Amino acid sequence: VHSSNLASLDAKLIPEHLLYLCIDYRRKFLSSSKSASRYNFYKDSNAHEIEQMLKVLAPLRQQIFSLLNEWEEQTDLQKFLDVIDMLLTLPSDIPLAKFLLHKAQVMQENNSKFSFSNQLKSVFDLMSSWQKMELGSWPTLLDEVMDQYENNAKK
Repeated sequence: VHSSNLASLDAKLIPEHLLYLCIDYRRKFLSSSKSASRYNFYKDSNAHEIEQMLKVLAPLRQQIFSLLNEWEEQTDLQKFLDVIDMLLTLPSDIPLAKFLLHKAQVMQENNSKFSFSNQLKSVFDLMSSWQKMELGSWPTLLDEVMDQYENNAKK
């Protein structure tokens, strides 16, 4: 009886443990890492944005999977599912630039064939915010290139 009470207590505390881990991770790795002004869209990971992507893609994947069960012969649905599965299996520590352009193009090409407008709007909004983030990081990237040229000139 005692061990079942402990198991029940552990199960009830799982959300609190997950919240603590998320807060601790952000405190240790995100706030102490490069500041937003030093963010390199092409080289630095962004776990928060990857988390946002997962929240957007999971319901879309479920809807596509359901439709694919009804219409197994639809290769466009399978292409969508393949792209989403590939994105969901990528590690969270790779740069956003690796996710962005090609996948957006594939999804836009297939957008008109099926009614995923609500879910795809979320995907396109997320990608648009990433493109803005990319453009916002360019001044820092240019500063880094200038620093590299200055350092190389001193050699």
